[in-house]
Amino acid sequence: MRILFKHLLRLQLILMPLLLVSGCWDYKELQKMNYITTLAIDYKDNQYTLYLQSLDFSSIAKQESGKSQSNPKNSFVKATGSSISEAFFKIFKAEQLRIFLGHVISIVLTKEALLQIGPIDLTDLIDRYREVRYNVWLFGSEEKIEDILNINLPYGYPLNDSVLLNPMTTYRQDSYIKPIYMFRFITEFNEAGKTVAMPILSLDKNQWTESGKPLTLLKMTGDYYFHSKKFVGQLTDEQLMGKRFLSHNVYRFLLKINGSTGEKPILFLITEPKFKIDYTVESNTVLYNLKIVVKAHLEEMLENLDDEMMIRKIKDEVEKEILTTFQNGKAIGADVLSLNDHLYRYHHQDWTKYLKDKEGQDATQIRDINVKVIIVDSGKYKARTAD
Repeated sequence: MRILFKHLLRLQLILMPLLLVSGCWDYKELQKMNYITTLAIDYKDNQYTLYLQSLDFSSIAKQESGKSQSNPKNSFVKATGSSISEAFFKIFKAEQLRIFLGHVISIVLTKEALLQIGPIDLTDLIDRYREVRYNVWLFGSEEKIEDILNINLPYGYPLNDSVLLNPMTTYRQDSYIKPIYMFRFITEFNEAGKTVAMPILSLDKNQWTESGKPLTLLKMTGDYYFHSKKFVGQLTDEQLMGKRFLSHNVYRFLLKINGSTGEKPILFLITEPKFKIDYTVESNTVLYNLKIVVKAHLEEMLENLDDEMMIRKIKDEVEKEILTTFQNGKAIGADVLSLNDHLYRYHHQDWTKYLKDKEGQDATQIRDINVKVIIVDSGKYKARTAD
Protein backbone atom coordinates (compact mmCIF):
# COMPACT_ATOMS: atom_id res chain seq x y z
CA MET A 1 0.00 0.00 0.00
CA ARG A 2 2.84 2.34 0.90
CA ILE A 3 4.56 1.49 -2.39
CA LEU A 4 1.39 2.31 -4.34
CA PHE A 5 1.07 5.58 -2.48
CA LYS A 6 4.66 6.51 -3.37
CA HIS A 7 4.00 5.76 -7.05
CA LEU A 8 0.88 7.91 -7.04
CA LEU A 9 2.76 10.75 -5.36
CA ARG A 10 5.51 10.59 -7.96
CA LEU A 11 2.94 10.56 -10.74
CA GLN A 12 1.29 13.67 -9.29
CA LEU A 13 4.62 15.44 -9.10
CA ILE A 14 5.22 14.63 -12.77
CA LEU A 15 1.74 15.67 -13.96
CA MET A 16 1.37 18.90 -11.95
CA PRO A 17 3.91 20.92 -14.02
CA LEU A 18 2.08 19.88 -17.19
CA LEU A 19 -1.00 21.73 -15.95
CA LEU A 20 0.97 24.96 -16.11
CA VAL A 21 1.91 24.45 -19.78
CA SER A 22 -0.39 26.23 -22.26
CA GLY A 23 -1.99 24.07 -24.93
CA CYS A 24 -0.55 25.81 -28.01
CA TRP A 25 0.35 22.63 -29.84
CA ASP A 26 -0.59 24.03 -33.24
CA TYR A 27 0.91 27.46 -32.63
CA LYS A 28 2.32 29.14 -35.73
CA GLU A 29 4.58 32.17 -35.71
CA LEU A 30 2.58 35.01 -37.23
CA GLN A 31 5.59 36.60 -38.88
CA LYS A 32 6.25 33.38 -40.76
CA MET A 33 2.99 33.42 -42.72
CA ASN A 34 2.19 34.97 -46.09
CA TYR A 35 -1.03 36.98 -45.71
CA ILE A 36 -2.84 37.23 -49.04
CA THR A 37 -4.98 40.34 -49.60
CA THR A 38 -5.99 40.03 -53.26
CA LEU A 39 -6.89 36.99 -55.33
CA ALA A 40 -7.07 37.45 -59.11
CA ILE A 41 -7.88 35.04 -61.94
CA ASP A 42 -7.24 35.26 -65.69
CA TYR A 43 -8.15 32.80 -68.44
CA LYS A 44 -6.37 32.38 -71.77
CA ASP A 45 -5.69 29.51 -74.16
CA ASN A 46 -7.68 27.04 -72.03
CA GLN A 47 -5.47 27.79 -69.04
CA TYR A 48 -6.22 29.57 -65.77
CA THR A 49 -3.66 31.95 -64.30
CA LEU A 50 -4.01 32.53 -60.58
CA TYR A 51 -2.50 35.58 -58.86
CA LEU A 52 -2.09 35.98 -55.11
CA GLN A 53 -0.98 39.38 -53.83
CA SER A 54 0.37 39.96 -50.35
CA LEU A 55 1.28 43.22 -48.66
CA ASP A 56 4.11 44.21 -46.40
CA PHE A 57 2.00 44.75 -43.29
CA SER A 58 4.82 46.56 -41.54
CA SER A 59 4.23 49.44 -43.95
CA ILE A 60 0.60 49.72 -42.92
CA ALA A 61 1.40 50.75 -39.35
CA LYS A 62 0.88 54.47 -39.58
CA GLN A 63 3.49 56.91 -38.38
CA GLU A 64 2.71 60.27 -36.82
CA SER A 65 2.51 61.72 -40.33
CA GLY A 66 -0.27 59.28 -41.18
CA LYS A 67 1.77 57.44 -43.80
CA SER A 68 4.76 55.16 -44.06
CA GLN A 69 8.20 56.68 -44.44
CA SER A 70 9.04 54.72 -47.61
CA ASN A 71 7.16 53.26 -50.53
CA PRO A 72 5.23 50.22 -49.26
CA LYS A 73 6.28 46.89 -50.69
CA ASN A 74 3.76 44.67 -52.38
CA SER A 75 4.38 41.42 -54.17
CA PHE A 76 2.38 38.77 -55.94
CA VAL A 77 2.88 35.22 -57.06
CA LYS A 78 1.24 33.59 -60.06
CA ALA A 79 0.83 30.11 -61.50
CA THR A 80 -0.96 28.63 -64.50
CA GLY A 81 -2.92 25.40 -64.69
CA SER A 82 -5.77 23.65 -66.45
CA SER A 83 -7.86 24.35 -63.33
CA ILE A 84 -7.70 26.91 -60.56
CA SER A 85 -6.96 24.24 -57.96
CA GLU A 86 -3.99 23.06 -60.00
CA ALA A 87 -2.68 26.62 -60.14
CA PHE A 88 -3.15 26.92 -56.38
CA PHE A 89 -1.05 23.85 -55.66
CA LYS A 90 1.69 24.98 -58.02
CA ILE A 91 1.94 28.10 -55.87
CA PHE A 92 1.96 26.02 -52.69
CA LYS A 93 4.92 24.01 -53.99
CA ALA A 94 7.06 27.10 -54.52
CA GLU A 95 5.93 29.10 -51.47
CA GLN A 96 8.44 29.37 -48.65
CA LEU A 97 5.90 30.47 -46.03
CA ARG A 98 2.46 29.19 -45.17
CA ILE A 99 -0.14 30.97 -47.29
CA PHE A 100 -3.05 32.36 -45.25
CA LEU A 101 -6.20 33.33 -47.18
CA GLY A 102 -8.20 34.63 -44.23
CA HIS A 103 -7.17 38.22 -44.97
CA VAL A 104 -8.26 38.30 -48.61
CA ILE A 105 -9.99 41.64 -49.14
CA SER A 106 -10.71 41.64 -52.88
CA ILE A 107 -11.15 39.26 -55.80
CA VAL A 108 -10.50 40.37 -59.39
CA LEU A 109 -11.62 38.43 -62.46
CA THR A 110 -10.70 39.33 -66.02
CA LYS A 111 -13.61 39.35 -68.43
CA GLU A 112 -12.31 36.14 -70.03
CA ALA A 113 -12.15 34.41 -66.66
CA LEU A 114 -15.56 35.73 -65.68
CA LEU A 115 -17.20 34.32 -68.80
CA GLN A 116 -15.44 31.00 -68.34
CA ILE A 117 -15.90 30.50 -64.60
CA GLY A 118 -19.18 32.20 -63.83
CA PRO A 119 -20.32 33.27 -60.35
CA ILE A 120 -21.60 29.79 -59.45
CA ASP A 121 -18.22 28.15 -60.10
CA LEU A 122 -16.55 31.02 -58.25
CA THR A 123 -18.70 30.24 -55.21
CA ASP A 124 -17.69 26.59 -55.41
CA LEU A 125 -14.04 27.63 -55.57
CA ILE A 126 -14.33 29.83 -52.47
CA ASP A 127 -16.07 27.03 -50.59
CA ARG A 128 -13.03 24.80 -51.20
CA TYR A 129 -10.78 27.33 -49.45
CA ARG A 130 -12.71 28.00 -46.27
CA GLU A 131 -10.31 30.66 -45.03
CA VAL A 132 -11.63 33.04 -47.71
CA ARG A 133 -14.63 34.96 -46.44
CA TYR A 134 -17.61 36.13 -48.48
CA ASN A 135 -17.34 39.76 -47.38
CA VAL A 136 -14.65 40.52 -49.96
CA TRP A 137 -14.88 43.12 -52.72
CA LEU A 138 -15.58 41.67 -56.16
CA PHE A 139 -14.32 43.28 -59.38
CA GLY A 140 -14.14 42.50 -63.07
CA SER A 141 -11.50 43.97 -65.34
CA GLU A 142 -10.18 44.07 -68.88
CA GLU A 143 -6.74 45.22 -67.79
CA LYS A 144 -3.70 43.02 -67.33
CA ILE A 145 -3.72 41.61 -63.81
CA GLU A 146 -0.01 42.38 -63.39
CA ASP A 147 -0.71 46.08 -64.03
CA ILE A 148 -3.50 46.12 -61.45
CA LEU A 149 -1.36 44.48 -58.78
CA ASN A 150 1.69 46.66 -59.46
CA ILE A 151 0.13 50.03 -58.66
CA ASN A 152 1.61 52.33 -56.00
CA LEU A 153 -0.27 55.09 -54.22
CA PRO A 154 1.10 58.65 -54.05
CA TYR A 155 2.98 59.92 -51.01
CA GLY A 156 3.92 56.41 -49.93
CA TYR A 157 0.50 55.50 -48.61
CA PRO A 158 -0.05 51.75 -48.13
CA LEU A 159 -2.06 49.83 -50.73
CA ASN A 160 -4.81 48.99 -48.27
CA ASP A 161 -6.03 52.55 -48.97
CA SER A 162 -6.37 51.86 -52.72
CA VAL A 163 -9.58 51.37 -54.70
CA LEU A 164 -8.70 47.69 -54.92
CA LEU A 165 -8.81 47.15 -51.16
CA ASN A 166 -10.92 50.07 -49.93
CA PRO A 167 -13.29 51.22 -52.71
CA MET A 168 -15.80 52.86 -50.36
CA THR A 169 -13.46 55.78 -49.73
CA THR A 170 -13.76 56.76 -53.40
CA TYR A 171 -17.48 55.98 -53.52
CA ARG A 172 -18.24 58.26 -50.58
CA GLN A 173 -16.52 61.12 -52.40
CA ASP A 174 -18.19 60.47 -55.76
CA SER A 175 -21.06 57.97 -55.74
CA TYR A 176 -20.85 56.86 -59.34
CA ILE A 177 -19.99 53.17 -59.70
CA LYS A 178 -20.98 51.28 -56.57
CA PRO A 179 -18.63 48.58 -55.21
CA ILE A 180 -20.15 45.27 -54.16
CA TYR A 181 -19.30 42.55 -51.68
CA MET A 182 -19.18 39.02 -53.02
CA PHE A 183 -21.88 37.74 -50.66
CA ARG A 184 -24.28 40.42 -51.90
CA PHE A 185 -23.39 39.75 -55.51
CA ILE A 186 -24.05 36.01 -55.12
CA THR A 187 -27.37 36.69 -53.35
CA GLU A 188 -28.64 39.03 -56.07
CA PHE A 189 -27.24 36.81 -58.83
CA ASN A 190 -29.49 33.97 -57.63
CA GLU A 191 -32.65 36.10 -57.44
CA ALA A 192 -34.92 35.64 -60.44
CA GLY A 193 -36.07 39.24 -60.65
CA LYS A 194 -32.72 40.91 -60.12
CA THR A 195 -30.15 42.33 -62.49
CA VAL A 196 -26.85 42.46 -60.61
CA ALA A 197 -23.85 44.63 -61.42
CA MET A 198 -20.15 43.91 -60.96
CA PRO A 199 -17.89 47.00 -61.08
CA ILE A 200 -15.20 47.16 -63.76
CA LEU A 201 -11.71 48.05 -62.53
CA SER A 202 -9.54 50.10 -64.91
CA LEU A 203 -6.18 51.86 -64.89
CA ASP A 204 -5.92 55.65 -64.77
CA LYS A 205 -2.58 56.76 -66.23
CA ASN A 206 -3.38 60.39 -66.99
CA GLN A 207 -4.29 62.25 -63.80
CA TRP A 208 -1.51 61.77 -61.25
CA THR A 209 2.21 62.43 -61.48
CA GLU A 210 4.85 61.96 -58.80
CA SER A 211 8.31 63.51 -59.07
CA GLY A 212 7.51 64.41 -62.66
CA LYS A 213 6.62 60.83 -63.61
CA PRO A 214 3.14 59.51 -64.45
CA LEU A 215 1.54 57.55 -61.63
CA THR A 216 -0.90 54.76 -62.46
CA LEU A 217 -3.91 54.41 -60.17
CA LEU A 218 -7.14 52.42 -60.22
CA LYS A 219 -10.70 53.54 -60.77
CA MET A 220 -14.10 51.98 -61.41
CA THR A 221 -15.28 52.81 -64.93
CA GLY A 222 -18.47 50.81 -65.47
CA ASP A 223 -20.35 47.62 -64.67
CA TYR A 224 -20.73 44.08 -65.96
CA TYR A 225 -24.38 43.01 -65.81
CA PHE A 226 -25.91 39.62 -65.08
CA HIS A 227 -29.55 38.60 -65.37
CA SER A 228 -31.20 35.18 -65.04
CA LYS A 229 -27.83 33.75 -63.97
CA LYS A 230 -26.03 34.75 -67.15
CA PHE A 231 -23.85 37.59 -68.39
CA VAL A 232 -25.85 40.04 -70.52
CA GLY A 233 -23.43 42.88 -71.22
CA GLN A 234 -21.53 45.85 -69.89
CA LEU A 235 -21.98 49.61 -69.69
CA THR A 236 -19.53 52.43 -69.06
CA ASP A 237 -19.88 55.01 -66.31
CA GLU A 238 -21.03 57.59 -68.88
CA GLN A 239 -23.84 55.24 -69.92
CA LEU A 240 -24.94 54.82 -66.30
CA MET A 241 -25.35 58.44 -65.23
CA GLY A 242 -29.08 58.08 -64.55
CA LYS A 243 -28.50 55.20 -62.15
CA ARG A 244 -27.24 57.61 -59.49
CA PHE A 245 -30.75 58.97 -58.91
CA LEU A 246 -32.34 55.54 -58.42
CA SER A 247 -29.84 53.78 -56.17
CA HIS A 248 -29.76 53.34 -52.41
CA ASN A 249 -26.88 54.57 -50.24
CA VAL A 250 -25.78 57.28 -52.65
CA TYR A 251 -23.68 59.85 -50.81
CA ARG A 252 -22.94 62.60 -53.31
CA PHE A 253 -22.05 63.28 -56.93
CA LEU A 254 -21.60 66.17 -59.33
CA LEU A 255 -24.32 67.22 -61.76
CA LYS A 256 -23.50 69.52 -64.68
CA ILE A 257 -26.08 71.63 -66.49
CA ASN A 258 -25.62 74.15 -69.26
CA GLY A 259 -26.25 77.84 -68.79
CA SER A 260 -28.73 79.81 -70.86
CA THR A 261 -26.27 80.13 -73.77
CA GLY A 262 -25.14 76.51 -73.53
CA GLU A 263 -21.48 77.53 -73.34
CA LYS A 264 -20.83 78.01 -69.63
CA PRO A 265 -21.65 75.02 -67.39
CA ILE A 266 -23.14 75.23 -63.92
CA LEU A 267 -22.15 72.55 -61.43
CA PHE A 268 -24.23 71.23 -58.54
CA LEU A 269 -23.34 68.77 -55.81
CA ILE A 270 -26.24 66.34 -55.39
CA THR A 271 -26.50 64.67 -51.98
CA GLU A 272 -28.52 61.61 -50.92
CA PRO A 273 -31.24 61.57 -53.61
CA LYS A 274 -34.54 59.95 -52.65
CA PHE A 275 -36.88 58.11 -54.99
CA LYS A 276 -40.19 56.25 -55.13
CA ILE A 277 -41.28 53.77 -57.79
CA ASP A 278 -44.90 53.23 -58.83
CA TYR A 279 -46.37 51.52 -61.87
CA THR A 280 -49.44 50.78 -63.96
CA VAL A 281 -50.07 48.12 -66.59
CA GLU A 282 -51.46 48.86 -70.04
CA SER A 283 -51.66 46.35 -72.90
CA ASN A 284 -49.43 43.92 -70.96
CA THR A 285 -46.73 46.58 -70.69
CA VAL A 286 -45.51 47.73 -67.28
CA LEU A 287 -45.34 51.54 -67.18
CA TYR A 288 -43.23 53.01 -64.41
CA ASN A 289 -43.88 56.32 -62.68
CA LEU A 290 -40.86 57.70 -60.85
CA LYS A 291 -40.78 60.35 -58.14
CA ILE A 292 -37.35 61.73 -57.30
CA VAL A 293 -36.20 64.31 -54.76
CA VAL A 294 -32.72 65.80 -55.11
CA LYS A 295 -30.90 68.24 -52.86
CA ALA A 296 -28.61 70.46 -54.89
CA HIS A 297 -25.69 72.50 -53.59
CA LEU A 298 -24.36 75.07 -56.05
CA GLU A 299 -20.66 74.36 -56.59
CA GLU A 300 -19.68 76.52 -59.55
CA MET A 301 -21.56 79.05 -61.65
CA LEU A 302 -19.96 80.95 -64.52
CA GLU A 303 -23.25 82.43 -65.65
CA ASN A 304 -25.77 83.87 -63.24
CA LEU A 305 -29.21 82.26 -63.42
CA ASP A 306 -32.28 82.70 -61.26
CA ASP A 307 -33.47 79.84 -59.04
CA GLU A 308 -36.43 79.03 -61.25
CA MET A 309 -34.23 78.57 -64.31
CA MET A 310 -31.70 76.43 -62.42
CA ILE A 311 -34.42 74.17 -61.03
CA ARG A 312 -35.95 73.70 -64.48
CA LYS A 313 -32.57 72.83 -66.00
CA ILE A 314 -31.78 70.37 -63.19
CA LYS A 315 -35.13 68.63 -63.73
CA ASP A 316 -34.50 68.36 -67.47
CA GLU A 317 -31.01 66.93 -66.91
CA VAL A 318 -32.21 64.37 -64.35
CA GLU A 319 -34.98 63.17 -66.67
CA LYS A 320 -32.59 62.96 -69.63
CA GLU A 321 -29.99 60.95 -67.71
CA ILE A 322 -32.55 58.49 -66.33
CA LEU A 323 -34.18 57.87 -69.71
CA THR A 324 -30.81 57.48 -71.43
CA THR A 325 -29.60 54.97 -68.85
CA PHE A 326 -32.89 53.08 -69.05
CA GLN A 327 -32.54 52.74 -72.83
CA ASN A 328 -28.88 51.72 -72.51
CA GLY A 329 -29.94 48.95 -70.16
CA LYS A 330 -32.74 47.78 -72.46
CA ALA A 331 -30.23 47.55 -75.31
CA ILE A 332 -28.34 44.79 -73.47
CA GLY A 333 -31.37 43.25 -71.76
CA ALA A 334 -30.49 44.53 -68.29
CA ASP A 335 -32.71 46.14 -65.67
CA VAL A 336 -30.00 48.67 -64.87
CA LEU A 337 -32.25 50.91 -62.77
CA SER A 338 -33.67 47.93 -60.77
CA LEU A 339 -37.23 48.93 -61.64
CA ASN A 340 -38.35 45.35 -62.24
CA ASP A 341 -36.84 44.38 -58.92
CA HIS A 342 -39.44 46.62 -57.29
CA LEU A 343 -42.21 44.46 -58.77
CA TYR A 344 -40.39 41.26 -57.88
CA ARG A 345 -40.17 42.24 -54.21
CA TYR A 346 -43.38 44.12 -53.55
CA HIS A 347 -45.82 43.08 -56.31
CA HIS A 348 -44.73 39.54 -57.04
CA GLN A 349 -48.03 38.49 -58.59
CA ASP A 350 -47.79 41.19 -61.27
CA TRP A 351 -44.11 40.41 -61.82
CA THR A 352 -44.99 36.75 -62.42
CA LYS A 353 -47.80 37.67 -64.80
CA TYR A 354 -46.09 40.34 -66.90
CA LEU A 355 -42.32 39.98 -66.55
CA LYS A 356 -41.26 36.52 -65.39
CA ASP A 357 -41.11 34.83 -68.78
CA LYS A 358 -40.19 37.92 -70.80
CA GLU A 359 -36.70 38.12 -72.27
CA GLY A 360 -34.92 41.47 -72.10
CA GLN A 361 -36.83 44.55 -71.01
CA ASP A 362 -39.34 44.88 -73.87
CA ALA A 363 -42.33 44.65 -71.53
CA THR A 364 -41.40 47.79 -69.56
CA GLN A 365 -41.37 51.53 -70.20
CA ILE A 366 -40.96 54.71 -68.15
CA ARG A 367 -44.12 56.77 -68.48
CA ASP A 368 -43.49 59.63 -66.09
CA ILE A 369 -40.58 61.14 -64.15
CA ASN A 370 -41.51 63.66 -61.47
CA VAL A 371 -38.45 65.48 -60.12
CA LYS A 372 -38.49 67.76 -57.08
CA VAL A 373 -35.40 69.93 -56.72
CA ILE A 374 -34.35 71.57 -53.45
CA ILE A 375 -31.51 74.06 -53.82
CA VAL A 376 -30.00 73.83 -50.35
CA ASP A 377 -27.35 76.51 -50.67
CA SER A 378 -25.38 78.41 -53.26
CA GLY A 379 -22.06 78.52 -51.41
CA LYS A 380 -20.34 81.80 -52.16
CA TYR A 381 -22.54 82.36 -55.21
CA LYS A 382 -25.69 84.39 -55.08
CA ALA A 383 -28.34 83.46 -57.57
CA ARG A 384 -30.73 86.05 -58.90
CA THR A 385 -34.41 85.93 -58.23
CA ALA A 386 -36.74 85.69 -61.17
CA ASP A 387 -37.95 89.03 -62.51
